[in-house]
Amino acid sequence: MRELKDKRNYTATWLPNVKLSLGDVGVLDDYEFVYRTNLKNLGIPYKEGAAGNPATYSHMSSGSVTRNVKVAGKAPLAGSALADVDAGISFNFSSKDSIVFLATNCVVRAIADQEPLERAILARYKAHEWERDYVVVSELVAADRTTVIIAEGSQGRYELKAKAGLAPTLESLNVDGNFALVHDSQIGFNVLAKAGMTPLFRCLGIKGIFRTGVATREDVVRSGQQDADDATVAVSEVEYDDYRPVPNP
Repeated sequence: MRELKDKRNYTATWLPNVKLSLGDVGVLDDYEFVYRTNLKNLGIPYKEGAAGNPATYSHMSSGSVTRNVKVAGKAPLAGSALADVDAGISFNFSSKDSIVFLATNCVVRAIADQEPLERAILARYKAHEWERDYVVVSELVAADRTTVIIAEGSQGRYELKAKAGLAPTLESLNVDGNFALVHDSQIGFNVLAKAGMTPLFRCLGIKGIFRTGVATREDVVRSGQQDADDATVAVSEVEYDDYRPVPNP
């Protein structure tokens, strides 16, 4: 998730059972968006901007992921689960947490004219009607199909067999039924050509102007209150690391 933020400037959420909507309000807890409510329920108005043209987002960890494309009739690499007659794709991972990410036919949706929304959230916060660790989904990437592979070891391998007659490419991974998994080792998480995911988003939350980050979730829970008169807070884009866990003393 840190890597996708650095390379694509989006926060990631790719658990298959998490589907976000524009205007969702929740908390960023342990690198997960936890839904609480939405702007409509809170009576905060917003307008959605025009959706952009569909696009493809792809990323492989630089220097630690190797992709091998095998065509039918070519001898497989040593140790491969593919036969000579098979076509397929294999990914080898040389470091833990290396990733392969592919999201196709993505549509970006965003709240238009976000300054009024920021002012409304800040007013609610100062009136004790907005929890300090609340965030709102302000921009969302909805994908037709998503593939994510994450290594949990430094010798990870993920190997896929293509259906008969298919010329294997990275883009063809995201067509349902094109590939079948034949081998995986030291893989911590994977979804293959999953439909209807919302893998990338941006969100707004309370952030301190004169501090390097927002209060952690533990700080908020421990204090049990928020300073409505605090002039050093504003609403701006936030991410998981702004709500990082507090180390034990």
